[in-house]
Amino acid sequence: MKKPFFSRLPYMGIFLVIIALFGGAVMFLWNWLFPAIFGLPEINYLQAVGFLALARILLGGIGFGGSRRLAGIGFAGGRGHDNPFREKWMQMSEEERREFIAKRHGFRDFWSGHNGQDHDRDHEDHGHNKKEDDTK
Repeated sequence: MKKPFFSRLPYMGIFLVIIALFGGAVMFLWNWLFPAIFGLPEINYLQAVGFLALARILLGGIGFGGSRRLAGIGFAGGRGHDNPFREKWMQMSEEERREFIAKRHGFRDFWSGHNGQDHDRDHEDHGHNKKEDDTK
């Protein structure tokens, strides 16, 4: 059942107050920092609110809840039940995890130009068995 429009008015009012406060904060911080540091011109209130809208579109998406999506990225961030990669990782056995990591290392070595033998030797050495330079 849909809520009537009038029941959402208080939330819309709070939303507009938050936009107004953030716009003022952006304008104050921009005019305080950017002209002095970078030599950029000062901005007015409407430009600050426009800058907020642009940042929201570019960084957070157009819909509401963009920060919620960003918080779910990665294993340590946000709610793990929304992250399909984390769910798959949690369902893997220890052997499957080791195999996955080994494949990832092989993929990285392919792009960096190492073959598997050089990579293994470098990891065993850790740079401790290098010969001293005799020209000193």
